[in-house]
Amino acid sequence: MKFASIFLIFTIAASSASALSLDGRIIGGEEGDITDFPYQLSLRIGGRHNCGASIIAPRYALTAAHCLEKRRADEVTLRGGSTFYANGGKVVEAAELFIHPHYNRYNDYDVGIIKTKSDLFGENMSPIHLPFNDGSIKTGSIGTVSGWGYIKNGTTVLPDKLRYVHLPIIDQELCNKVMEKYGGVRGMMFCAGAPGKDACQGDSGGPMVMDGVQIGVVSAGMDCGNPELYGIYTRLSQANVRSFIQNIAKV
Repeated sequence: MKFASIFLIFTIAASSASALSLDGRIIGGEEGDITDFPYQLSLRIGGRHNCGASIIAPRYALTAAHCLEKRRADEVTLRGGSTFYANGGKVVEAAELFIHPHYNRYNDYDVGIIKTKSDLFGENMSPIHLPFNDGSIKTGSIGTVSGWGYIKNGTTVLPDKLRYVHLPIIDQELCNKVMEKYGGVRGMMFCAGAPGKDACQGDSGGPMVMDGVQIGVVSAGMDCGNPELYGIYTRLSQANVRSFIQNIAKV
Protein backbone atom coordinates (compact mmCIF):
# COMPACT_ATOMS: atom_id res chain seq x y z
CA MET A 1 0.00 0.00 0.00
CA LYS A 2 1.28 3.40 -0.85
CA PHE A 3 0.36 5.71 1.96
CA ALA A 4 1.98 7.64 4.72
CA SER A 5 1.66 7.19 8.49
CA ILE A 6 -1.32 4.81 8.69
CA PHE A 7 -0.06 2.27 6.18
CA LEU A 8 3.13 0.55 5.17
CA ILE A 9 4.36 0.24 1.60
CA PHE A 10 3.92 -3.17 -0.05
CA THR A 11 4.99 -3.73 -3.65
CA ILE A 12 5.86 -6.81 -5.62
CA ALA A 13 8.21 -7.39 -8.51
CA ALA A 14 6.50 -7.66 -11.86
CA SER A 15 7.62 -8.65 -15.32
CA SER A 16 8.47 -5.05 -16.22
CA ALA A 17 9.61 -1.88 -14.47
CA SER A 18 6.02 -1.30 -13.40
CA ALA A 19 4.97 -2.89 -10.12
CA LEU A 20 1.62 -4.18 -9.03
CA SER A 21 0.53 -2.48 -5.83
CA LEU A 22 -0.74 -4.63 -2.97
CA ASP A 23 -3.74 -2.43 -2.42
CA GLY A 24 -7.32 -3.42 -2.15
CA ARG A 25 -9.63 -0.50 -2.80
CA ILE A 26 -13.35 0.48 -2.81
CA ILE A 27 -14.26 2.96 -5.52
CA GLY A 28 -17.74 3.76 -6.82
CA GLY A 29 -19.52 1.95 -4.01
CA GLU A 30 -22.14 2.77 -1.42
CA GLU A 31 -22.30 3.09 2.34
CA GLY A 32 -23.24 -0.14 4.08
CA ASP A 33 -24.27 -1.31 7.54
CA ILE A 34 -22.51 -3.98 9.56
CA THR A 35 -25.82 -5.82 9.98
CA ASP A 36 -25.55 -6.70 6.27
CA PHE A 37 -21.85 -7.61 6.57
CA PRO A 38 -21.51 -9.24 10.02
CA TYR A 39 -18.39 -11.11 8.91
CA GLN A 40 -16.49 -7.89 8.12
CA LEU A 41 -13.54 -6.92 10.32
CA SER A 42 -11.14 -3.99 10.51
CA LEU A 43 -7.58 -5.29 10.88
CA ARG A 44 -5.66 -2.81 13.01
CA ILE A 45 -1.91 -2.40 13.43
CA GLY A 46 -0.99 -0.47 16.55
CA GLY A 47 -4.63 0.52 16.96
CA ARG A 48 -4.99 2.00 13.45
CA HIS A 49 -7.00 0.53 10.58
CA ASN A 50 -4.64 -1.14 8.11
CA CYS A 51 -6.55 -3.82 6.19
CA GLY A 52 -9.81 -5.70 5.99
CA ALA A 53 -10.47 -9.21 7.26
CA SER A 54 -13.37 -11.61 7.68
CA ILE A 55 -14.64 -13.93 10.41
CA ILE A 56 -14.41 -17.59 9.38
CA ALA A 57 -14.60 -19.35 12.79
CA PRO A 58 -15.06 -18.38 16.47
CA ARG A 59 -11.37 -17.58 16.90
CA TYR A 60 -10.11 -17.28 13.32
CA ALA A 61 -10.11 -14.42 10.81
CA LEU A 62 -9.06 -14.47 7.16
CA THR A 63 -7.04 -11.71 5.47
CA ALA A 64 -4.26 -11.17 2.91
CA ALA A 65 -0.75 -12.46 3.59
CA HIS A 66 0.74 -9.06 2.79
CA CYS A 67 -1.29 -7.52 5.62
CA LEU A 68 0.50 -9.79 8.10
CA GLU A 69 3.96 -9.91 6.55
CA LYS A 70 6.69 -8.85 9.01
CA ARG A 71 4.08 -8.32 11.74
CA ARG A 72 3.91 -9.69 15.28
CA ALA A 73 0.69 -10.94 16.82
CA ASP A 74 0.95 -8.40 19.65
CA GLU A 75 0.67 -5.57 17.09
CA VAL A 76 -2.59 -6.84 15.61
CA THR A 77 -6.18 -6.34 16.77
CA LEU A 78 -9.49 -6.80 15.00
CA ARG A 79 -12.61 -4.67 15.35
CA GLY A 80 -15.91 -6.30 14.47
CA GLY A 81 -19.61 -5.68 14.94
CA SER A 82 -19.43 -1.99 14.00
CA THR A 83 -20.26 -0.04 10.85
CA PHE A 84 -17.41 2.30 11.85
CA TYR A 85 -13.76 1.24 11.72
CA ALA A 86 -12.70 3.56 14.55
CA ASN A 87 -15.35 2.98 17.21
CA GLY A 88 -18.11 0.70 18.43
CA GLY A 89 -18.40 -3.04 18.23
CA LYS A 90 -15.80 -5.30 19.78
CA VAL A 91 -11.99 -5.27 19.61
CA VAL A 92 -10.22 -8.63 19.83
CA GLU A 93 -6.47 -9.24 20.20
CA ALA A 94 -4.52 -11.56 17.93
CA ALA A 95 -2.85 -14.61 19.46
CA GLU A 96 -1.05 -16.04 16.41
CA LEU A 97 -0.51 -15.13 12.75
CA PHE A 98 -0.29 -17.56 9.82
CA ILE A 99 0.87 -16.78 6.26
CA HIS A 100 0.46 -19.24 3.40
CA PRO A 101 3.81 -21.05 3.06
CA HIS A 102 3.94 -20.39 -0.69
CA TYR A 103 3.22 -16.65 -0.50
CA ASN A 104 5.89 -14.77 -2.44
CA ARG A 105 6.83 -11.43 -3.98
CA TYR A 106 4.81 -12.27 -7.10
CA ASN A 107 1.64 -12.17 -5.01
CA ASP A 108 1.02 -15.91 -5.24
CA TYR A 109 -1.09 -17.30 -2.38
CA ASP A 110 -1.74 -13.91 -0.83
CA VAL A 111 -3.76 -15.27 2.09
CA GLY A 112 -3.23 -15.19 5.84
CA ILE A 113 -5.07 -16.26 8.99
CA ILE A 114 -5.31 -14.63 12.40
CA LYS A 115 -6.00 -16.73 15.48
CA THR A 116 -7.52 -14.57 18.23
CA LYS A 117 -7.28 -14.64 22.01
CA SER A 118 -11.05 -14.48 22.45
CA ASP A 119 -14.15 -15.23 20.39
CA LEU A 120 -14.95 -13.11 17.37
CA PHE A 121 -18.63 -13.90 17.70
CA GLY A 122 -20.99 -11.33 19.22
CA GLU A 123 -23.59 -8.75 18.31
CA ASN A 124 -23.44 -8.20 14.52
CA MET A 125 -20.50 -10.61 14.34
CA SER A 126 -20.82 -13.99 12.61
CA PRO A 127 -18.76 -16.09 10.19
CA ILE A 128 -18.94 -16.12 6.42
CA HIS A 129 -19.17 -19.45 4.58
CA LEU A 130 -16.19 -20.58 2.51
CA PRO A 131 -16.18 -22.57 -0.76
CA PHE A 132 -15.85 -26.33 -0.41
CA ASN A 133 -14.11 -27.29 -3.62
CA ASP A 134 -11.84 -26.14 -6.41
CA GLY A 135 -14.71 -24.90 -8.55
CA SER A 136 -14.45 -22.19 -11.16
CA ILE A 137 -16.05 -18.77 -10.82
CA LYS A 138 -18.29 -17.93 -13.75
CA THR A 139 -17.18 -14.96 -15.85
CA GLY A 140 -19.62 -12.08 -15.51
CA SER A 141 -21.05 -13.26 -12.18
CA ILE A 142 -21.27 -10.54 -9.54
CA GLY A 143 -19.38 -10.48 -6.26
CA THR A 144 -19.56 -7.94 -3.44
CA VAL A 145 -16.52 -6.37 -1.79
CA SER A 146 -16.75 -4.44 1.47
CA GLY A 147 -14.35 -2.39 3.59
CA TRP A 148 -13.16 0.99 4.80
CA GLY A 149 -10.62 1.68 2.06
CA TYR A 150 -10.11 4.97 0.22
CA ILE A 151 -12.96 5.99 -2.04
CA LYS A 152 -10.84 7.71 -4.69
CA ASN A 153 -7.28 7.94 -5.95
CA GLY A 154 -5.03 10.55 -4.39
CA THR A 155 -6.81 10.79 -1.04
CA THR A 156 -5.40 9.87 2.37
CA VAL A 157 -8.69 9.96 4.25
CA LEU A 158 -10.57 6.79 5.14
CA PRO A 159 -14.37 6.83 5.11
CA ASP A 160 -15.83 6.57 8.62
CA LYS A 161 -18.54 4.14 7.55
CA LEU A 162 -18.28 0.74 5.93
CA ARG A 163 -18.69 0.74 2.15
CA TYR A 164 -19.40 -1.93 -0.44
CA VAL A 165 -19.39 -2.35 -4.20
CA HIS A 166 -20.72 -4.99 -6.60
CA LEU A 167 -18.14 -6.14 -9.16
CA PRO A 168 -18.30 -8.50 -12.15
CA ILE A 169 -15.80 -11.37 -12.43
CA ILE A 170 -13.45 -10.93 -15.40
CA ASP A 171 -12.49 -13.70 -17.82
CA GLN A 172 -9.20 -15.20 -16.60
CA GLU A 173 -7.43 -15.16 -19.96
CA LEU A 174 -8.48 -11.58 -20.65
CA CYS A 175 -7.32 -10.42 -17.23
CA ASN A 176 -3.98 -12.20 -17.57
CA LYS A 177 -3.41 -10.47 -20.91
CA VAL A 178 -4.36 -7.04 -19.55
CA MET A 179 -2.30 -7.45 -16.37
CA GLU A 180 0.64 -9.26 -18.01
CA LYS A 181 3.03 -6.33 -17.69
CA TYR A 182 2.32 -6.22 -13.96
CA GLY A 183 3.05 -9.90 -13.46
CA GLY A 184 -0.18 -11.44 -14.76
CA VAL A 185 -2.60 -13.71 -12.90
CA ARG A 186 -2.24 -17.38 -12.05
CA GLY A 187 -4.61 -20.09 -10.89
CA MET A 188 -4.70 -18.95 -7.28
CA MET A 189 -5.89 -15.53 -8.42
CA PHE A 190 -8.92 -14.08 -10.19
CA CYS A 191 -9.89 -10.62 -11.37
CA ALA A 192 -12.91 -8.40 -10.89
CA GLY A 193 -13.78 -4.82 -11.71
CA ALA A 194 -15.74 -2.36 -13.79
CA PRO A 195 -15.10 1.20 -14.98
CA GLY A 196 -15.14 3.44 -11.92
CA LYS A 197 -15.74 0.52 -9.55
CA ASP A 198 -13.00 -1.19 -7.60
CA ALA A 199 -11.56 -1.79 -4.16
CA CYS A 200 -8.96 0.77 -2.87
CA GLN A 201 -6.16 1.23 -0.32
CA GLY A 202 -7.28 0.00 3.09
CA ASP A 203 -9.52 -2.75 1.67
CA SER A 204 -6.68 -5.27 1.23
CA GLY A 205 -7.43 -8.56 2.97
CA GLY A 206 -11.15 -7.93 2.92
CA PRO A 207 -13.79 -10.32 1.57
CA MET A 208 -15.24 -10.77 -1.90
CA VAL A 209 -18.58 -12.51 -1.35
CA MET A 210 -21.01 -14.13 -3.77
CA ASP A 211 -24.33 -15.72 -2.76
CA GLY A 212 -23.34 -15.84 0.91
CA VAL A 213 -19.96 -17.48 0.25
CA GLN A 214 -16.58 -15.74 0.41
CA ILE A 215 -14.90 -16.53 -2.88
CA GLY A 216 -11.90 -14.20 -2.63
CA VAL A 217 -9.60 -12.00 -0.59
CA VAL A 218 -8.77 -8.49 -1.82
CA SER A 219 -5.13 -8.69 -2.87
CA ALA A 220 -3.68 -6.25 -5.43
CA GLY A 221 -4.29 -3.80 -8.24
CA MET A 222 -3.15 -0.70 -10.09
CA ASP A 223 -4.94 2.68 -10.07
CA CYS A 224 -8.24 2.34 -8.22
CA GLY A 225 -11.14 2.16 -10.65
CA ASN A 226 -9.01 2.40 -13.80
CA PRO A 227 -11.31 1.23 -16.65
CA GLU A 228 -8.39 -0.43 -18.44
CA LEU A 229 -7.19 -2.51 -15.45
CA TYR A 230 -8.69 -4.88 -12.89
CA GLY A 231 -8.41 -5.73 -9.22
CA ILE A 232 -6.79 -9.04 -8.29
CA TYR A 233 -8.18 -11.39 -5.64
CA THR A 234 -6.88 -14.56 -4.02
CA ARG A 235 -9.09 -17.45 -5.13
CA LEU A 236 -10.33 -19.25 -2.00
CA SER A 237 -11.56 -22.32 -3.90
CA GLN A 238 -8.06 -23.06 -5.23
CA ALA A 239 -6.95 -26.37 -3.69
CA ASN A 240 -3.74 -25.19 -2.02
CA VAL A 241 -5.42 -22.07 -0.65
CA ARG A 242 -8.40 -24.01 0.65
CA SER A 243 -6.27 -26.72 2.29
CA PHE A 244 -4.18 -24.04 4.08
CA ILE A 245 -7.35 -22.58 5.61
CA GLN A 246 -8.72 -26.00 6.56
CA ASN A 247 -5.46 -27.08 8.18
CA ILE A 248 -5.22 -23.94 10.34
CA ALA A 249 -8.81 -22.95 11.09
CA LYS A 250 -10.51 -26.32 10.58
CA VAL A 251 -13.23 -24.80 8.37
